[in-house]
Amino acid sequence: MKVESAAGTIKVFRRQGGIFINGFAPIFVGAFRDTANGAELRGYFRLHLVATAIIAGLIGLSLYHLLGTLLMPEMAPGYPEGWKAQRIRFELQFIGFSALVLFFAWLAGKPLRERIVALIERSITPDPVMPGNETASRQRGKRKHR
Repeated sequence: MKVESAAGTIKVFRRQGGIFINGFAPIFVGAFRDTANGAELRGYFRLHLVATAIIAGLIGLSLYHLLGTLLMPEMAPGYPEGWKAQRIRFELQFIGFSALVLFFAWLAGKPLRERIVALIERSITPDPVMPGNETASRQRGKRKHR
């Protein structure tokens, strides 16, 4: 996991190496706010901006073609009979497929979101060190984060 901090906000995400990155891996973006009880971390999970732009672009382009198809006449020169229904069906299937990709990306990102939340909770929760139990506290700090 990697944590970045800038201008009062933090980002927590899984560090990725190599050429290929997973744009559907969740990223936590948040900020600390002062409250009457102390500090509070508020934030949200999002996808990588490039992945969001690509999916939004694909869905937007498909909606544009769907609207254009709906505005065209049923019978048009150079088009076979029933072309309009086939084109509408294709665009709706493509939009449904894109929505499924987002849904499965959300499902696949659930374990990573849980790990990010656990990492944040572990980093802001005070580690009680009881007399005679210093070794347990040190061992907990040696755990590897994947």
